[in-house]
Amino acid sequence: FIKSNTYDVIISQNLLYAIIFRKFNKGAKIYLIEEGLSSYTGRTDSAKRRSKSFHFFNKYILKADLKNFISGQYLYRPEMYNGEQKKIVSLPQLERHKYNFYNKLFNYSDCDNYTLTRFIYLGAPFYGLKDLLVDPIKVKPDFEDKCKLILDSILSLPSQNSFMYRKHPLEVINLTTKKNNYNFDNCGNVWEMECQNKINHKHVIVSFFSTGAFSPKLLFDKEPYIIFLFKLLDMKLFNAEKLIHSLRSIYRNPDKVIIIESLEHYYDVVASIEKLEF
Repeated sequence: FIKSNTYDVIISQNLLYAIIFRKFNKGAKIYLIEEGLSSYTGRTDSAKRRSKSFHFFNKYILKADLKNFISGQYLYRPEMYNGEQKKIVSLPQLERHKYNFYNKLFNYSDCDNYTLTRFIYLGAPFYGLKDLLVDPIKVKPDFEDKCKLILDSILSLPSQNSFMYRKHPLEVINLTTKKNNYNFDNCGNVWEMECQNKINHKHVIVSFFSTGAFSPKLLFDKEPYIIFLFKLLDMKLFNAEKLIHSLRSIYRNPDKVIIIESLEHYYDVVASIEKLEF
């Protein structure tokens, strides 16, 4: 069945799927399409960043030349790309007059979570952060415990503003658990639709290093404060600082994009933002 089809171009978020399809379509050109921060750091199209199992599967079964395999990559903001791929194609920007259509398409329901709450933490499974590191193999056994300790510290900060905790789809959390200084987002809307409809320049988005923190600017040209926590881990993330530099370069006020160096630095930043009107 697959052999009966002929494709000239194959566009995929997943390199492995693209390689498999091309095995049956020798002349097809492969383009990767944006799938988050890894598309901008160069992690998705880098053979060096692939797992040993992937390389084994590719070498003995797929036998693809990964270095020359990808013809290009589609991104919303090509100027922010920090990888080695030479051909980057710009995706069309979302059109404002279609916002109502997007709301219907993603079944958006209006709620006041982000109207009443200024500070937002974007959750992430801690094991997923390991894959973003320059050298995941050197991760210490207590890595996830350290992540949790940092998270507890930043969410327990005495504040006149409570946090909204936006759970990642892969996080395992009891959403009915009540916390003193934060609430869980239980609306169920797609994050990008919250960015479209609710997030504004006064919001504060906190994350270790989340794709969702980039979404307001990349998709809707909105500029909330963005606070990155990854340096508190004392381990280097792959091309993270280069990408954040690129984000700052397209912000009208680059000072709103902040990399936290210590918990004391975090407390000072939050305290200064709290003084501003929401």
